[in-house]
Amino acid sequence: MQFSPDLQAAIEVWANDPNGGETPFSGDNPAYYPTAWGDGEALREQAASEFDQGDFYDQRGDKFVAATVLLTVALALFGVASVIWLRRWRLGLTVGGSAIMVAGASVVVVNLV
Repeated sequence: MQFSPDLQAAIEVWANDPNGGETPFSGDNPAYYPTAWGDGEALREQAASEFDQGDFYDQRGDKFVAATVLLTVALALFGVASVIWLRRWRLGLTVGGSAIMVAGASVVVVNLV
């Protein structure tokens, strides 16, 4: 079997090790440490950072969907209030729709900051 020169040297160091470590890859100071592993660690840190940023924007998007639902419910209540004849119901639906609209607008404003 053909090994790279670095791996072949690491295997020889490991084979001649009196302590007899498990493999040339193990331990606190492994005999063989490919440079690609260091690149992989750097990419893993970059991926974690980008994942955190994506998670932030995903949660922000969820809040905007909630605001959209609140504003839609408020508009529906205003629509029903505009065609109902009973003054007490019309006033109640208008007040309820106004409260829900303020809540939806506040969710939008808070998440834009």
